[in-house]
Amino acid sequence: MARQKDGFKIKANSELKLEQGHKHIMLFGINKELFSEGKNIDLILKFIKKDKSIIEIIQNFDIKTKNFKCKKCCAE
Repeated sequence: MARQKDGFKIKANSELKLEQGHKHIMLFGINKELFSEGKNIDLILKFIKKDKSIIEIIQNFDIKTKNFKCKKCCAE
């Protein structure tokens, strides 16, 4: 899996499934105290439409696994 600096392109009326070991969102340079087991966070996802308008979605996540590294692309 290569880093997607420009994001993922999603065609109109289609979907993009994010899942472990495939396309996913990875957070870099985070405060480990804020992202520890049992914590709950909100992420703001921004989508830029073809006409350059922006849609923001706030998604709530429970942190269930700490220090997770996916086996395919995150090996040190």
